[in-house]
Amino acid sequence: LLGYLFNWGLYGALVVQVYIYHIGFSNDRAAWKVLVGCIFVFETAQTILMTHDVFKTFAEGYGNLAALNSTQLVWLAVPILGGIVSCCVQIFYAYRIYVISSSKVIAIVITLLALMQGSAAIAQGVEAAIIGNFTDLQARATMSCSVWLAGSAACDVIIAASMSYFVSGSIFASFLVHSADLSKNKSTFSHTQALVTQIIRLIIETGTFTATIAILDLVLFIAFPRNDYHTTPAFMLGKLHSNTLLVIFNSRLSVPSVRSPGPSLQFRSHYTASREQVRDIGEDGRQQKHAVFLPQIRQESMSGGNTVRIGKEFWSNF
Repeated sequence: LLGYLFNWGLYGALVVQVYIYHIGFSNDRAAWKVLVGCIFVFETAQTILMTHDVFKTFAEGYGNLAALNSTQLVWLAVPILGGIVSCCVQIFYAYRIYVISSSKVIAIVITLLALMQGSAAIAQGVEAAIIGNFTDLQARATMSCSVWLAGSAACDVIIAASMSYFVSGSIFASFLVHSADLSKNKSTFSHTQALVTQIIRLIIETGTFTATIAILDLVLFIAFPRNDYHTTPAFMLGKLHSNTLLVIFNSRLSVPSVRSPGPSLQFRSHYTASREQVRDIGEDGRQQKHAVFLPQIRQESMSGGNTVRIGKEFWSNF
């Protein structure tokens, strides 16, 4: 029951975030709009299916133990739809990590883990549909469920660690490049420091929270093989992935300081940035050259207030 409640609550948060994304980034890249749209459709379908199950179990089947033990449509709502959503979001992060770090190895590892856990989730859903009850599900579908949960947890941990490391390095590199100009205006410099800290904290918190729930799901599944405690975090996983994705997308919103009359919130999706060439010395002693994305931190005047913003190259390649 807690899993259903958390799922509904997270769906409400997702609806708000999708609405903000729609009005704030209507000119966003077509691929990202398609991604957000597909995820929202899947999540809406999942919520409808789970609402059906709640009614069949706790209303129509009130007092019926067989109804409580039946998987109903959970096999489709949680493993299959949730696994597809998680897989899509994790592959999106793999691409972003590759763009900002140029590390093919990490991106490939994340992509393979995402595909593995997504495939295992679909297999788990098919087995759950065939078995039809929770009592026998964990005993007869242990392998697919273990691969699904372990793969998802491992993938989320790698994503959280990689995003925290590479994104914080990218932002601080840009911050140091532009710090001389920003330091001329102490208020702007202070505001920029706060903005940089806020972005890094957002990335770390969202990634760590999703990874923690995935690990908790795996631990409960292994520790309590004859109980369904793990279904509570399992019901949340898909919605958590979709919400964290929208949180990152909507972080591009520009919020001006309220020092003068004017709109309290303005939506901007057009930025500038630079792609700089950096030279270093390789292990063979030869000079090497590679590209590094440096988001431009700049000050703008909006409605009489100062706004410090991060450039598009960070966000669009993030």
